[in-house]
Amino acid sequence: MLKITNRFHSALAVAMIIGLSTFAGAATVPTWTIGSGQYQDNFLVTSDPTFTGGAIELGLRAVNRTSLERAALDGDTYSVHNGYQTAGQNGASVTATNRAVWNFDIHVDYAGGINNLDSLTLAITSPAGNTVSAPLFNLFLIPDDNPSPNLFQQSQNPVFAPWFSGGFDMNVVGTYTFTLTAMSGADTVSESMNVAVVPLPTAATAGFLGLSGLAFHRRRNKTAA
Repeated sequence: MLKITNRFHSALAVAMIIGLSTFAGAATVPTWTIGSGQYQDNFLVTSDPTFTGGAIELGLRAVNRTSLERAALDGDTYSVHNGYQTAGQNGASVTATNRAVWNFDIHVDYAGGINNLDSLTLAITSPAGNTVSAPLFNLFLIPDDNPSPNLFQQSQNPVFAPWFSGGFDMNVVGTYTFTLTAMSGADTVSESMNVAVVPLPTAATAGFLGLSGLAFHRRRNKTAA
């Protein structure tokens, strides 16, 4: 039986960064401790307090690696840049040519005990240029970064095994969809997110955006005067 769950995330626009809308107020996961200095908010979360065996919470998000700069979030879609992690871009603290700019984070909190779930899976669809290595991934086979009886938490870069076959091309642009699903008895609960990978603006593009914004600001002030 697919149960109706509670969905927590908001869409409050607070800024514009490098041409991407950024939003605040998505769900916070207080138990999240993965990564050095990583923040605990900006998750998409589904919860079911009446799930078989105990209350359950599923969370997904995309993050900029080694950065406290939030990935832009609009509805169910995070926006990140393509290419490899570069110090100073998207807030990254170091350069890593063998890592994509972004990670996808997985969070499961189940009062009945993670190992007592009948199944815990992740499905990924990808744009042309990268091929998912399996239609469905059994997360019980993926090491848990936060070992606890009630928690499963992972922060994964798409270049890591086992997600994509033939190597992950960090330069591909397009939208990925991630669906996290837990099952226990007759109950199923899922959370999904999209990750839109867009080109990193060139210096010329960034300059054009800046000049366009300045021109708009001047026109608005002239009109007001």
